[in-house]
Amino acid sequence: CSAILKVGSLGKTYTVPLKEGFNADTTYLKKLSLSDKIKPFIAVDATMNKNKNRWVYSFDGHQIKEELVVFSNFPLIYEKDMDHDGVNEILAKLKDDRPGRDPNKDTYERTYKWKGTKFYDSTDDWLKKIESNTPKPQPSSEDEF
Repeated sequence: CSAILKVGSLGKTYTVPLKEGFNADTTYLKKLSLSDKIKPFIAVDATMNKNKNRWVYSFDGHQIKEELVVFSNFPLIYEKDMDHDGVNEILAKLKDDRPGRDPNKDTYERTYKWKGTKFYDSTDDWLKKIESNTPKPQPSSEDEF
């Protein structure tokens, strides 16, 4: 189904169409507070086919803006202060379906941090470190080519 996010402020109404694919039974709207120093966001969480999606919106009093879209195939999306700076990050747990991994056992998390004007994916450095420390699979001498 389709949906519209509607915000009323000071006698005016602001709307934005939400992405298609929502299921009314599994879509939730919530106030998302990352810190008492940061204005809260509007989060729309939808669970579809064992996946979870989150759309994060801001409202500045004049417009609704999509700030972040998060996906989890685990499915788990949550907030936690990972770097202990007093601001929660958004974490999305994912099954690791890269070659050589078992997606039923191997998982990792993507971390999204608010930097005052936008979210950024702070996972890239973490994944590069893991991948550079992980030995590349090598064919054994018994493998046929």
